[in-house]
Amino acid sequence: MPLKQSIRNWLIGYFFSYETPKVVQIESKCIGVLNRVAQLLLFGVVIVWVFIIFKGYQHVDNGAVAVTTSKLKGIAHSNSTDPRVGDRVWDSIDLHVPPQDNGAFFLTTNVIVTKSQTPGTCPSVKGPCEIDSDCAPVETPYHLGNGVTNGICNQTTKTCMIRAWCPTEDDSPPIDGDYARLEHTANFTVLIKNHVYFPYFDVGRSNLIELVDKAYLSHCRYHPDNHPHCPIFRIGDIVSLSRPTKDQDAVLDNDAYYRSISRRGAVISIRIHWDCDLDYNETECKPYYKFQRLDNYNSNSAPGYNFRYATNYREDGAEKRRLVKAYGIQFILEVEAIARKFSFQQFILNIGSSLALISIASILSDIVLFNLHKNRKFFKTHVSDSVAVNKRPSNNTQSNHSTTSLNGNNGFLKDKRPSNNTQSNHSTTSLNGNNGFLKDKGQISTVS
Repeated sequence: MPLKQSIRNWLIGYFFSYETPKVVQIESKCIGVLNRVAQLLLFGVVIVWVFIIFKGYQHVDNGAVAVTTSKLKGIAHSNSTDPRVGDRVWDSIDLHVPPQDNGAFFLTTNVIVTKSQTPGTCPSVKGPCEIDSDCAPVETPYHLGNGVTNGICNQTTKTCMIRAWCPTEDDSPPIDGDYARLEHTANFTVLIKNHVYFPYFDVGRSNLIELVDKAYLSHCRYHPDNHPHCPIFRIGDIVSLSRPTKDQDAVLDNDAYYRSISRRGAVISIRIHWDCDLDYNETECKPYYKFQRLDNYNSNSAPGYNFRYATNYREDGAEKRRLVKAYGIQFILEVEAIARKFSFQQFILNIGSSLALISIASILSDIVLFNLHKNRKFFKTHVSDSVAVNKRPSNNTQSNHSTTSLNGNNGFLKDKRPSNNTQSNHSTTSLNGNNGFLKDKGQISTVS
């Protein structure tokens, strides 16, 4: 047959014919029960896991834009015989350093102040020496101090002389005991204002929700049970709520625990979490708060949190500065925000993937049927057929499976395989798994 004619016949046969798979019904109680139970379990998993727990019918917007500000208020008092601290009153302007910080705020809980420093030459506090050669090399930054050495060992203090801001800082523990110099910092309060915007749904929310007004703010303090939506937090309460479940100070009560960390400082996270279901009223979209201590509180090396800052000024024509080493609590403000709402597209996608998942029940049943069932060989011979392409069927051949086509013009059944007096048993076939016999629900006999 010419190649052109072969291609034409193939195209006609491909586009103007239809084949349907062979359907075999297995009459076996164990396989039937296994298939239905697997389908029910998979259906239950889809409903509970996908649509109830993870709400697969909703679109999720986790690209929220958020901004958070804070305002700290309070009064502290120091009553120390140590001249580096002294007896004075400290307000939030003194202790909130720096006054503006992006996504964070700091509260000073302990200080060491070095007053009236002037540029000059003085003995270093650190770095012992016996002779001048111990202070070499000259005119280089002294690695144990905070100035430039001049190569001279002070025989009175037994430390190297340096050019620096004098007197140099002495940050050793205070002479009247190693405790936080500032009292009542636990009673400071902070107002946290947070605004989030969900661009996909064009919805904005604030933690100053509808019930928060001036009258409410005048008396409320955050409490996880009594006032969970109050935006004013007491510092001592934040520290208590961030307390690790396992720490070396577990035996301390909350007040004693605060005093222990205010001496050296700490880093604490305040996490504002939004999880909004916009299928309900937007006023139901409210934040809740989580607190966690972040620094390594069990470390013996550089524990806590501190930094230095200076105030420069001129007095009697001389340049001077006031150096402060501030220990305190650094609060990190974090925002986690997602919003959900019904989406027909998401619903259809999850329905389709769920139906595909349910088809696993048929795969499981086939595995048991063709590999574990006692009549597996019998089932395999009737479910799948092997056809030799180059062999022509002989006359009077009986076949349990044949590919047939229906002619839509006259409605007669025509077998594609030429044979004389060929009987075809192509139909929906039922296999009885209990006795292993083949029962044909209907037979079609075709004579060509």
